[in-house]
Amino acid sequence: MSGGPLIHLLLDGFDASYLRHAPFLAEGIGEGAGRPLEIPSLFGARGMVFSGTYPGTNQVFTDLWRDPHHSRLRFLRRFSAYRLPDTAWARTGIRAMVRLLSRYPCPMPENIPAQRLWRFDHPVTSGRLTAFKGPGPVPSLIDHLRWNGIRFHYEGPPFSRFPQRPIQRLTRLLKAHPDYVFVHIPEPDPTGHEHGPDSTVIARLVREIDGETAALCRDLEGLGIKFRLLVHSDHGMARVRKCIDLKTRILKWPLIPGRDFDFFLDSTMARFWVRNEEVGRMLTDLIKEDSFEARLLTPEDREAGGLGGLDARFGDLIAVVEEGTLILPNDYQRQPVRGMHGYLDGSSKGVVAWKGLEIPNEDRSISLLDMFPTVLDGLGISPDANLPGRSLLQPNRGMSEGSSGLGMRGRMMKHAEN
Repeated sequence: MSGGPLIHLLLDGFDASYLRHAPFLAEGIGEGAGRPLEIPSLFGARGMVFSGTYPGTNQVFTDLWRDPHHSRLRFLRRFSAYRLPDTAWARTGIRAMVRLLSRYPCPMPENIPAQRLWRFDHPVTSGRLTAFKGPGPVPSLIDHLRWNGIRFHYEGPPFSRFPQRPIQRLTRLLKAHPDYVFVHIPEPDPTGHEHGPDSTVIARLVREIDGETAALCRDLEGLGIKFRLLVHSDHGMARVRKCIDLKTRILKWPLIPGRDFDFFLDSTMARFWVRNEEVGRMLTDLIKEDSFEARLLTPEDREAGGLGGLDARFGDLIAVVEEGTLILPNDYQRQPVRGMHGYLDGSSKGVVAWKGLEIPNEDRSISLLDMFPTVLDGLGISPDANLPGRSLLQPNRGMSEGSSGLGMRGRMMKHAEN
């Protein structure tokens, strides 16, 4: 393949601010010196990386939706009148049984009471871009690779557990002569959550990743192996400054959860499902009056954030908090963390850098949505012209909304002006 194999490194949760600890990515990688990457939607980063589309198109948003009529956990309803065991062993057994029968993962947030579990499920659409199988509204990157006979190596979930120092293994992997190598580097994300984006621990980790990336390039160049390198993250990381307890407020409302509505609390987002339109109006008023730290997304907000057309099972009403705020407790966490992502607006961004790619001078902002068409283009596959992102390998012939550099917040302001 012209230019040699394409190496694609995904740095999970690598914030743009980390570049100050990464001299090779920031300056030494070449023409594509590290720069901020716009993250154009609240959640669903994996769907954007592996399909180049918004969550409202690819239906990959979060790991849980409400689906009481078809949930693989609906058999638990028979026992909902009893006190079901909430032990880790019980949940592990249920997860294993459901996954065995359905062949799809079944993550169950620890903080959802067992009596409520039967109403929820893990979307099969998420499995489409996690396990690369099953139904899906859009083709994935792996589909394109297989359709075009591209030789590739994939290093990441769910096919492999991460070995120590996966970047150091790349020299050996390239000896098998693949056209494309994808490697997911997970460590920045959990480290950023636990220690915070401004911690000495994350700085040390970033220096290690940066050094290994530089060593990889030196080794390949020393062996005379031609290669191209694309490095980017899927989201940034913001320091948590305060926690708010929305659950206590919700349980004091005159509407009754489980009868009038259902809710699910994520770290930065609260989702609600309503029984009917009247309850929806009452719930909307309650959210606006009592959850002043959380802003309810309007239909215009959803469209601007790429959520237009999102399956209603993900939530009838969605409220989000500002950057630096953590909803606690939530259905995933009981203890605070020092770093978080998944905010509607804010200053945290991802990062992108490249080497060996013939990319025209880019004076526009680069979006996560641009990564998918760039990879396809680099492999000789023509990207769909209707994708919201644009290949970096093509001259800048006007910017789509996905590549406008406005970001989600800017697009919302644009909607408000119109």
